[in-house]
Amino acid sequence: MKRSYQIICNRTKKPFILVLSTILMISCVNDDLQIIAEDTETHTESISKAADSPYDKLELSDSDWKIQLPIEKNPKSCSGKTYNYGVLNVSNSSLQNGYSHSTYFDVYDQYSVEFVTPGKGPTTSCGTRGPRTELRQNTEWNTNGNNTRTLKLKLRITQFSDSGQLGFAQIHTGSDDLMLLYAQRISTSSNQFYLKMRGDAVKRGADRLNSDGFLTNSSGSRLKFNMNTAYEFKIQSGNNRIKVQTKNSSGNFYTLYNDPTLEDSSTAHFKSGIYILNNTSGSGQKDGTAKVRFYTVDYDN
Repeated sequence: MKRSYQIICNRTKKPFILVLSTILMISCVNDDLQIIAEDTETHTESISKAADSPYDKLELSDSDWKIQLPIEKNPKSCSGKTYNYGVLNVSNSSLQNGYSHSTYFDVYDQYSVEFVTPGKGPTTSCGTRGPRTELRQNTEWNTNGNNTRTLKLKLRITQFSDSGQLGFAQIHTGSDDLMLLYAQRISTSSNQFYLKMRGDAVKRGADRLNSDGFLTNSSGSRLKFNMNTAYEFKIQSGNNRIKVQTKNSSGNFYTLYNDPTLEDSSTAHFKSGIYILNNTSGSGQKDGTAKVRFYTVDYDN
């Protein structure tokens, strides 16, 4: 583990750097894709200027965001179901003013913010059984515009709910998912997960995305990722194209999915956080709690 701290000497006012021991793991994923697995990151930052809110930590000032939390707000019942819909929406101005929630959305350490979502909780509509702790971009844009919209994420999945699936990145429009990128735990006893994609703009059976929605290597084998490991992703949209990338062992972004035939939409926006999927249990929802630590939620247009 490697961490760098900048210590300011009160008497001399001169900084010095303290570097602790280093452990770096490289995880090879199948034959032609290597994923960097960082136990922790290297940072040098002034202790006196450490970010103390999720908004500052994630540097959300690049766009206008709100966050939806699994807390009932003006709840309404869903006929024949054991849960309600109607959730708390926290505005961008509240986020800017340092909003956090000690259970669902709070600074985890000096590098990350932890998102937490229970399997059983209120939803945004009766049509979904998945609670969410999810950032939603308020600014909307056109998928066929000349500007390429980019969302860069760095995250670490530490826990799945009993559903075994969680979405962590979306391109959304109106009431539809154009693209949803999500993790599926391989088994309840496994510390690995697959990556899957679904949505109106996602073409299953395309290169590196099989007919069941699993992302694969060039040989068609499903890509495996490790829990409790930090990964970086880049999702891009522009000129009617969707591209999804992750970093390889050289530190360069490697394309997982690339489709140039995205439908036109003037109300597209990004979402990122935890959205619990596969959550049906009789007339209700599944148990457990999902946890993901985010280091970066970086938007660029």
